[in-house]
Amino acid sequence: MNNKFKSAIIFTLLLSILAFAAEPDAVYKNITEKYQITEDGRIIQTYEHQAQLNTFLTTTGHFPDQSVVYNPDYQELEITEATTIMKDGTKNTTPKRGFNEVMIDGAVGAPQYSHLRRMVVSHTGVERGCQVNFAYKLTSQSDFLPGLMGSATMASRFPINQKTVQVITPENLNLQYKLFNSEVEPTVENKNGNKIYTWTFQNLAAQPQETMPPDYKKYRPYLVFSTLKSWSDVHNWMTEDLDKKLKLTASMQEYMQSQIKDIQDRKSKVFKLQEIVNSELGNAGFDPAYTGYRSKPVSETWNHNTGNPLDKAFLLAAFLREIGINAEPVLLSSDNIFAESVPGLMQFGNVAVQYKCQQKWEYLTVNGYQKNNQVYQLKDHYKLPVGKKYEAASRIDSLDSKNSQYINLDLNIDENSKISGQGVVCVRGYFNPFYQLYQNDDFNYIVAGKLGDLGIKETETKTLSPEMSKCSYKIEEKELESDDNYLRIDLPEFNNSVIDGNFGKVQRNTPLQLDTDFSQNMTAEVTIPDQYQAIIPDIDRKLENEAGSITISFQQKGSKVEIKRQLNITKTYFTPSEYDDFHKLMQEWKNPVYHKLVIKTN
Repeated sequence: MNNKFKSAIIFTLLLSILAFAAEPDAVYKNITEKYQITEDGRIIQTYEHQAQLNTFLTTTGHFPDQSVVYNPDYQELEITEATTIMKDGTKNTTPKRGFNEVMIDGAVGAPQYSHLRRMVVSHTGVERGCQVNFAYKLTSQSDFLPGLMGSATMASRFPINQKTVQVITPENLNLQYKLFNSEVEPTVENKNGNKIYTWTFQNLAAQPQETMPPDYKKYRPYLVFSTLKSWSDVHNWMTEDLDKKLKLTASMQEYMQSQIKDIQDRKSKVFKLQEIVNSELGNAGFDPAYTGYRSKPVSETWNHNTGNPLDKAFLLAAFLREIGINAEPVLLSSDNIFAESVPGLMQFGNVAVQYKCQQKWEYLTVNGYQKNNQVYQLKDHYKLPVGKKYEAASRIDSLDSKNSQYINLDLNIDENSKISGQGVVCVRGYFNPFYQLYQNDDFNYIVAGKLGDLGIKETETKTLSPEMSKCSYKIEEKELESDDNYLRIDLPEFNNSVIDGNFGKVQRNTPLQLDTDFSQNMTAEVTIPDQYQAIIPDIDRKLENEAGSITISFQQKGSKVEIKRQLNITKTYFTPSEYDDFHKLMQEWKNPVYHKLVIKTN
């Protein structure tokens, strides 16, 4: 066999291997979603897909079991197809035992929602190379929702050859809609007294799994639609029987008063009532769409000792009203992708309670720990208050406050290698655990978390407010351990979940989403004996780009070592092309050389 023939065979094999390696785990050949509102107000949703499974990952994970959630009190579910076309062409239809109804996860421990069901459909004959076909029809009664409201995202972890979204309304009913991140226009057809809107999308790429991605709707085609005329229709639906729902029973009032009778100031009472709702009641964590965005009366939520986030928001608002605070539940969007021209509940993903404190809105969570006013996490989000007075959905006003962390450290190391010192810690906005500090005025855990092995002797509060909390501290004297005449001191670290991810990857295929923009600043001055020598990097580095800026400086001036580390991130969303600037800053900031001080003792 000559060398040219060998080379041709090797090249062909390499192409085959590369083609196989590039094959996706699965491919949706087609996805079709249809939403229809009838003349009598019933809503009919149909869904179907045909998916080609290429690897064992998908034959054992994502596709064999499909599920649909429905509410039997208002909805009727029909599985119209559940088949598997095996590699040899054999068609397997899911048998009766492959259809199993279970209670939804979020309703466990919540008897008032135990009727909610998840239909699990198990495909048979699933193998590598097969095609899975699945379809269903979900019909909702006319009183389940105030109108047709929905959304569709054109994205998946698997590629989609074609996706079609169709919305059907009576000809006399207007459809409001908005498509984000795409210029695809719908075809509009009048047929049999209906108006049919159809959006068709071709060759939608798979979405890679990367660190801190944004929600698909921020960068993939995302459609929202509604037949409601205005936000007042949404408000009227949410506030139906509002007074009745917010009414506390005598036993609820008695218990509430017993818990706050010894609390003097208003804010502490607010925190105590929030604690009762968060800690003493269970959380039925499911999408409120499953119940038509209806909340239970607060007495029912209390008696069952559990509720979904909407129920618990109504309960907290009722408690606060009982002590004279004009609080109300508020629906919150999960991000800033919002169509004000399309009134619909599907645009809200979260719920809270709002009330005014010193002429500023405070937002209280009803699910777990809250370190500060949620407004610092809601920049450019939208809200819809659920109160007696009608308000349209609107953008949340951002507070004029920086999201920052600052650490100052003044250390002294004596000739016996004993270390002592003092400093200042200041946290603002997003990083400020004001709610917890207000209740216990204990900065120790904040300072200790940033100083690592350096023991805290005492702290003193300098400023305490939602915008900024600041304290001074003293370090407990202790002897440093010597390792072959070297002392190693870990420099203060910022507790910062915003950038705790792995950013070692040089390039990204999806955008990067941070929780907030922010600033971090650490300055330290370390005094050492004349005979000691600081082993420090020779650096006075400044880098500025579109993502922000960084300053890192280590300098020794006589017996003093001066250290400065500052990071400013000026935006929260980075496209793949913008990620390179952010990556450069992170590579410098996370370099372990800049996180430790080494001192030679002789």
